[in-house]
Amino acid sequence: MAAQLANRRQSLAMHGPRLTLEDIRNHLVSLNTVSAPHGDSLFRYADPATFGSLGASLSPHQCLRVLGPLTAIHGHYGGANWSLVKNEAEPISDGLVELCSQPLVLTKENLAAVERYRQSLLAKSVAKSNGLDGGVVSSWFQQLITLGALNEQALAEGAGLLTRQGFTRALSEGELAAVRKIRQEANWSDTLEALATLAHSQEGT
Repeated sequence: MAAQLANRRQSLAMHGPRLTLEDIRNHLVSLNTVSAPHGDSLFRYADPATFGSLGASLSPHQCLRVLGPLTAIHGHYGGANWSLVKNEAEPISDGLVELCSQPLVLTKENLAAVERYRQSLLAKSVAKSNGLDGGVVSSWFQQLITLGALNEQALAEGAGLLTRQGFTRALSEGELAAVRKIRQEANWSDTLEALATLAHSQEGT
């Protein structure tokens, strides 16, 4: 049987032999909450972005827990198709039933992989919007993180500032050192001001 969850032009396609809608519903309900490093959390399985950014980091055991009685889940995210597929169709065994009675456990490595994937998509978007090389924007992101950028908004702010000031290359070690020296405090607003001063001094060079 195949079923779909659709929301705002996004969809998940789920496949499994000899399954009823009730079987699928009960399995999805079991994924409502996941165990994460900082405690239990709601799991947005109906959002293709969740599996699209997480899927590649899942271990075989985690994939089996996500799929449960399903044989495959397919979706589309970030301009690419993705799939979670069992190696071969398996009957529902006592071991699988036991596994599905436990919450899905996500590790720090899983969450770090999601963050890297999301940053990669953001870097591609910033590069495309401004006619920049994607590698340059990715380098900016890594440099901005070392300067204290803690989230995607901070990365977008820093990259936007560098773009407006005409930078088309990664910052040099000397420029990074100058930013650290110029800023008065290690908070992000002071870092942005220091970057703006540095960028302004580069105009015409």
